[in-house]
Amino acid sequence: MHAYPHTQLASASGTPTGVAPLACPSTPAISTAAPPRFDGPGGCWSPESRLIRALADRSILAFRAIGLAARPERSPLDCSIQGVLANVDRVTRYSHFSTRATPSVPAGTDAAKARQRLERGEQTIAVRVITASGRWSS
Repeated sequence: MHAYPHTQLASASGTPTGVAPLACPSTPAISTAAPPRFDGPGGCWSPESRLIRALADRSILAFRAIGLAARPERSPLDCSIQGVLANVDRVTRYSHFSTRATPSVPAGTDAAKARQRLERGEQTIAVRVITASGRWSS
């Protein structure tokens, strides 16, 4: 890993309606638009779907970093994130995030050690994800 601080850069451009391309250096651009529930066209990544996807991605990478999913002898880790977007005090924001991580471990694995790694991964994710709601559950 490179030394901190790490700087992130993204750019977007668009018109008052329709699809807006979102780009980051050294990655392909993606088409973004408001989701259908906000009168968007659908079929594109929305800010909401990108945020939830980023949290799921961060979760998998955090579990890999602690050795839950990185070892070749382990089966894949399934992770899902649910975010609740609400109008709280007349401000639209995520009021709650929850994660469900389901690791598969081969027979003969030390169950206590696997549970400890899972709990450590959950703590790592909960601590590192900053949310406007300040609430995280696993």
